[in-house]
Amino acid sequence: MSKSAHWRFPLALGAIVAISYGNGLSGSFHYDDFHSLVANPHVRTLTNIPSFFVDPGLFSSDADKAMYRPMLLLTYAINYTLGDYEVVGYHIFNTILHFACSLLVWSIARQSGSSPRAAGWAACLFALHPLATESVNYISSRSELLGACFYLASFRLLAASGSQAYLGGAICFVLGLLSKEMVITLPFMVWLQGMWGERSDRVGRARTLWLWLLAAGYMAWQIWNRFLPNSVSQAPRGLAEQLLTQFKASVLYIKLMLVPTALNVEHQFSESAALDGTVILSAVLFFTLAALVWVRVGGNTRFWLLWPLIVLLPATVVPLNVLVNEHRLYLPLAGLAVLVGRMWPHWFAIRLGAALWPVLFVLIGIHTIGRNAVWESELSLWADSAAKSPSMARSHVHLGNAQAASGDARGAEESFRRALEIESTHRAARTNLANLYLEYALKLPAQEPVRPAALQRALTEFEAVLDSDANYREALSGKATTLSQLGRDELAIATYRQLLQQHPHFADGHYNIGLLLYDVGDYAAAAAAFERAASLHPDEDVLNELGNAYTGARQFSKAARSYRAAHELSPSDALYPRNLGEVLIALGGERLAVGDTTGCLQAWQESRSAFERLLRIAPGDTKAMARLQFLAEHMR
Repeated sequence: MSKSAHWRFPLALGAIVAISYGNGLSGSFHYDDFHSLVANPHVRTLTNIPSFFVDPGLFSSDADKAMYRPMLLLTYAINYTLGDYEVVGYHIFNTILHFACSLLVWSIARQSGSSPRAAGWAACLFALHPLATESVNYISSRSELLGACFYLASFRLLAASGSQAYLGGAICFVLGLLSKEMVITLPFMVWLQGMWGERSDRVGRARTLWLWLLAAGYMAWQIWNRFLPNSVSQAPRGLAEQLLTQFKASVLYIKLMLVPTALNVEHQFSESAALDGTVILSAVLFFTLAALVWVRVGGNTRFWLLWPLIVLLPATVVPLNVLVNEHRLYLPLAGLAVLVGRMWPHWFAIRLGAALWPVLFVLIGIHTIGRNAVWESELSLWADSAAKSPSMARSHVHLGNAQAASGDARGAEESFRRALEIESTHRAARTNLANLYLEYALKLPAQEPVRPAALQRALTEFEAVLDSDANYREALSGKATTLSQLGRDELAIATYRQLLQQHPHFADGHYNIGLLLYDVGDYAAAAAAFERAASLHPDEDVLNELGNAYTGARQFSKAARSYRAAHELSPSDALYPRNLGEVLIALGGERLAVGDTTGCLQAWQESRSAFERLLRIAPGDTKAMARLQFLAEHMR
């Protein structure tokens, strides 16, 4: 094969992926992206990379949403370094990963015995399948893409001969585990391939044993860093309910892989706590299909049919908050695509005819492009979901959030109320409704007659949530804010203290109580609250407020330190050099009063530098020029 022929198909496959996902590059960030990426300060510097591999708490700006996926955070940090929060860069990264996975499907199909043409059709099916759109368009689903890429690469290398290939496969396996937990199934798949696969002679028992040892080491690490025990203790349902629910899910998943229509970010799907008719029928269908596969299908074909089932085992057994997700089918879809490559000469090429394949793939590609358009924004995504799943409260809650963010308060209120009609105890729906009233009140002038009524309405809704869950974090936070706006500061502070007693790692809670304590003049307590907030979420606004609190407490040296840190995080903001310059003038005066002229001059020289930086940011700032004149006169 010539070099040009060798590269011809990968180039064509790259063009197919680029065309089918090109219209998705301008899509926005979505739901979990905001806490794990957009608001997460830990991914804004490459210096945190070593910590990603140790501390699950760096996964999110919200300490309650810790996860151990260091490779995902590493890619976020690289993306941020290259282009800040320009969403196009994140989508390009995801699309490249999808291309890499498609290329690996082609390579594995060739390795498993498919002809070049059949392997090409298998890769094209995977690249174009509309079911992959959630994984590619949803930035947080990059963990799925990374895990699948390392999984497929490891599987491909482990089936090759040679110690170097095996070492590469083991490294890819470890990197996959550090991307997403579902990669834990790889040792079993490799062992199974050794029993049924065409290349079983290349997968020895010793090699498989090393994979199991690596998997055991990963599990031990997850236990040590507390991620696994915490996840188990916070499981949203018991094992019995989980298995019954996933029997139903298996039927939906089969349908979505074979007929990818009515795709939805939140499918119309409910939990099952007992053996109802739907669960029984699903279980009968599942076991019937399993029996047919076992009896009628040969070893290697059986292996690829079982691939989706085994890869899905972690999500099947471990209770997750969301019952079903399309992005969970990304790696299972790879096995289905390889199976298509194997079956192509035996069934597909004969029954469909070679001429119909391009037509079928064009139609699939058009469906994928259309699905990308749905992922364009939060509003379009959740409007589509609410229309397809009218009885799912979560769809209406997220639609309400998107409507509120776009300025459609009336539409948001209707969506939240619709969610409460479906599920009257839905905490997020009622809390978000209360926040809607609170935000409306905050926009009104302080003397507006309807403002107290709006605040009281918000307070009523927050308290309704707390009646059913007294420690719900968002409702406690909202209630405290509302009480402070009503002038009931003591009760607001008490509510914040209750909140932080139950949720000590909630950075926003520490920040908000710090603001309230500052307003009532307790600067020392405010500084302590801001210090705690800064340790959890080192944001420039938090550091600036910490500087203000230290200034109020006349601890000018500590205030200067905080303002410096804020300025380093946001060097283009004029507020931080202004505050730094002012507090350094006060610090210099304090040192002069005790006869420390050297210390005074040092503080004032730094103050002069701060105001000079301010003038570079905001030329013509009269206050900064006046301060420089003051410093010039006094430093002489």
